[in-house]
This record gives sequence, C-alpha cells and structure tokens, in this order.
Amino acid sequence: MLKHSHGGGGFSSTAERIPFLNSLFSALPAISGSTAQAPLWPSLAPIVGGRSVYDKDSKPEGQCWTTIFASGCCMAWEMQEEIARSRLRDEALESAGLAANPPQSAVFDRPDEGIGYRIGKVQKRAFDEIKGHRAKGL
Repeated sequence: MLKHSHGGGGFSSTAERIPFLNSLFSALPAISGSTAQAPLWPSLAPIVGGRSVYDKDSKPEGQCWTTIFASGCCMAWEMQEEIARSRLRDEALESAGLAANPPQSAVFDRPDEGIGYRIGKVQKRAFDEIKGHRAKGL
C-alpha cells in the first residue's frame, strides 16, 4: 500500500509490525521506575514488577517481563501472543538454510521474558532481520 504522501490511502498492514509490544517496551519500565527514576504508577508494582526488576544486578535483559507474565493479566497474555507472533525469524532462517547454525541476534537471542529490553527500534531491527533472511531463502 502506498503512503499518503505518495497518493495512497495511508493505511499500513500491521501483519509484520509489533506496535503493542513497542508501546509496552517503553511504558513498563517507566511505570515500574528504577533506582534512578521514581515509578509513574507505584500501585501496579505487583503486576508489572517493582523498581528492582530493572536494576543491572537483576539482569533485566533476561527476566524483566517475568512478573507481568506471571500476573495473569490480559495485557500479559496479549504481550506473550505478540512476542510469539514476532518470532517469525525461525521460519525465515529455515528458508535461508540457516536453521542449524543461526547467526547471532540482539533481538531474538533473548528469552521471551527479556525480549526488547533496552533495544532501540525493536520492530525495525526484528523485521529487517527477518526480511534479510527471507531474501537469502529466495
């Protein structure tokens, strides 16, 4: 589809986008706060995790979403579903013949509990990587 500036309707397919995850990756650390930043919404700490979740000693890149996943809230379920949907990399690696020895990935080499933490432009990086592997598979 064409962008509005190019004479199109301005609609974009969201099949290969993760806007909900992008929002949560930005919002959840701010809601919880950190040792350097006061939480925006302290009463949500039991659901999204407290300040200590994002401390370097806690290794947040591997477990920062654990508390919200364990909470059972609808937002956590949606987050897990969108993470699963974004893991199209396995199919792309398979088509490129790289499944046996996949290249390293700053986005996809993390567990679901830490995916996206402190990675700038997660959506762009993830889907650029997927598209690159798909191109190699053609």
